[in-house]
Amino acid sequence: MLIKTTGIVLRTYKYADNKCLVHILTPDNGKITYAVYAPQSKRSKIHNNMLQPLTMLEIEAEHKPNRTIQQLKEARALTSGEYLLKEPAKMAMAMFIAETTDACIYEGHTDPSVFEKLENTVRFLDSANRMDSHFAIRFLMELSDILGFNPTYDSESLILNSYLDTIANSGQRQLFLDFLTAYKSGKPNIFSHSQRRELLHLLLGFLKFNLPDMLDVKAVEVLEEVFE
Repeated sequence: MLIKTTGIVLRTYKYADNKCLVHILTPDNGKITYAVYAPQSKRSKIHNNMLQPLTMLEIEAEHKPNRTIQQLKEARALTSGEYLLKEPAKMAMAMFIAETTDACIYEGHTDPSVFEKLENTVRFLDSANRMDSHFAIRFLMELSDILGFNPTYDSESLILNSYLDTIANSGQRQLFLDFLTAYKSGKPNIFSHSQRRELLHLLLGFLKFNLPDMLDVKAVEVLEEVFE
């Protein structure tokens, strides 16, 4: 069956000399793995620059039942992606957000709210607006909210306490609770660089605590270097 839809690139990796696999988040079918042949070829209808993290595409693909890898036929970029070349901070943020979303969303899971959130994020990054230093932290909070386990719902909840009990450093525990209080009051922008870095790892840990199969997000290291 031939389908036409929009999608957002989450991850691209080489599969063979003339083929790569791409994880694309779609509004109606969730995350799908697509095979793309010869994206480096000048004659290809799909080029490498279309497969960068968080690129929004209009795609035409062949879907066959019971196949884990579908075939991407054609694609057209819907966003410019200029930030990937001109703004290292936005490029690092795009890598981090794409990898985190890819790690959190399983194939077969369909949630239009996740796509909508990611689409709004892509539009923002593709604009001329500048990010503030808490952008990544807010994204993790909003993503956890969509996935159904935002820690601000109840700071005394068993899930949150169970997670915090796994943190050996009492200072980290207090920092996390202080952040939740500030976030709920609408004032999350009061933390220092070192505290934001710690919170980023704590929130990733909270996601992984609720999603045990979630892989480590390696792009957080790139993000930390850019925002030193």
